Amino acid sequence: MAAHSKSQLPERLFALWVFLALALLMPVTLLLQGAFPIFTVVWLLVPLVAVLKAKDATRVGFRTVPWRQLAQATALNLGSYLLLTLLLEPWSHTYEQLLTLALSGSTPDTTFAWLLRFPRPLALTGMLHYSGLITLFGEELFFRGWLLQLLQRR
Repeated sequence: MAAHSKSQLPERLFALWVFLALALLMPVTLLLQGAFPIFTVVWLLVPLVAVLKAKDATRVGFRTVPWRQLAQATALNLGSYLLLTLLLEPWSHTYEQLLTLALSGSTPDTTFAWLLRFPRPLALTGMLHYSGLITLFGEELFFRGWLLQLLQRR
């Protein structure tokens, strides 16, 4: 029983992540008074259905990774991101451009609505987590996970 349960771990983690992401979309949209991200729903649901049908998370490129490797990759990516932001933000004014983009519509996209509703450090933190764990995860999951895997099999 333990071996069977361990073999299903990637599928369970995948399903948990996707269900949590879907469950957070409506409360976050209401909190931020933003536009509901319908494409994110599609990008999350299509791979979820594929995984539930096949009972195999590798069908969308979702695999378990040793914690040490995950921690190293996360630290490297976040460290690089923060370093580039600190070096380039004063020159590029990306934050101001994102704020302008967020203000351009009557109902902002929830990814950018963080910039309108919270002070700068909290806004960037919220946007980074929301984007990384929900919207960008959904896009990558759909395009590089499900679609690319589907095309490679054909």
